[in-house]
Formats: sequence, C-alpha cells, structure tokens
Amino acid sequence: MEQQTNGIDLNNRDYEQDPKAGLIPAGTHCRVQVELKEGGSSDSTLNCHEPILQVSQSSDAAWLEARLQVIGGQYNGRYIWTMLGMRGAKADSQWAQMGARLIRQIVEAHRGISHKDYSPEASKKRDIQRFTELNGMQCDIIVGVKTEEYQGEDHSKNTLKKVLPFNPAAQVAAAPVQQVVQQGQPVPVQQAVQQSPAPATPVDDIPF
Repeated sequence: MEQQTNGIDLNNRDYEQDPKAGLIPAGTHCRVQVELKEGGSSDSTLNCHEPILQVSQSSDAAWLEARLQVIGGQYNGRYIWTMLGMRGAKADSQWAQMGARLIRQIVEAHRGISHKDYSPEASKKRDIQRFTELNGMQCDIIVGVKTEEYQGEDHSKNTLKKVLPFNPAAQVAAAPVQQVVQQGQPVPVQQAVQQSPAPATPVDDIPF
C-alpha cells in the first residue's frame, strides 16, 4: 500500500520556466512603476530615516533596492530589479553619485522636470522629503540584459539601462510604448504622470 503523506507534492509541477517569462529584449522602451524593497537599516547620515537601506555584509556599501514593474503592453506586470547606490565600499563615492543621479532622473521624469531647468520652481519640485516618495513614481526606461552563467546554465537577467528624460514636447500616450529602440534612433519619450503627494510629517529635504 502506498504511504499517505501530508507533504506538498512537487513531482507534477513543471520544472521549466514559463516561456512567457523570458527576458524582455534589450533596448525595449517600457514604462515602469518604482517600488523600494522594505526591510533593512536606516542611516540618518544618508538621510535614510526608514528601514529600507540594504547594507553589504563584507564592506561599507549601502543601497536602496528598487523593483520596477512594467505597466501595460506586452510585458505588463514583469519586474526589473536595480540598486540605487547610497554609499560605496571603501569610501568610494562614485557608486553613491551614480545612485543619486539615478534617483534624480526618476524624480524628474515622474514630476515633469527638465534636467536643464534650475528655476526656483523646478528646484523645489526636484526635492523629496523621504526616499520612500519614490514608491509609486513612474518613468520611461530602456531595458538592458545582463548575461550571466552559473554551472553551465544561463542566468541572464533584465536590467535598467537608462531612465528616459522628461520631454515636454513629447505627446502623452494612453499606454506605454514598448518597442525595441535601435541604436542611433530617436527615442519617443512620454510625459510623466502626476506628482506623488508629500508626506504629512516633513523631515530634512533630500535635494537632487
């Protein structure tokens, strides 16, 4: 007699990944929504007052981990992960500068600010009170692909190649454009959506 168990039988589950879950082609233009990973540390010296800071176990490096969810189109609901550098290892400031630049690009794209606009109004819109204000922000990006191999198997993954800048001349589309942009061709940029509300309890501004 076959022994009855209360376990979870995985023998009849598919091993292979759903083909629809394959990589988004490199160069694809998508609109995404940002969500920061919760759970982590806080560090007032980095203006990070909430426990969302991810820290290295082997160095001083610290970062925010962002999940970018594709909105609409063929790849609707797919996720791309990226790190927003906050502090580099061994006092290396380059990674932190890259992270700050990326955060600025997201804020500008979402709030409709030209990177060339340094008027008092634009400077005020560019400031955020907390890093968690990034949650829910939307922007247009170009998707990349990072090729990785582990034990003879392909573990390549999608990456954030670049955030597309706000373009006031671009026509607002009802749905995000998802197309592969060939190198050297102009990229159609969509206008960002409405600004996220400021938190009820303000703290130190984080200028970018």
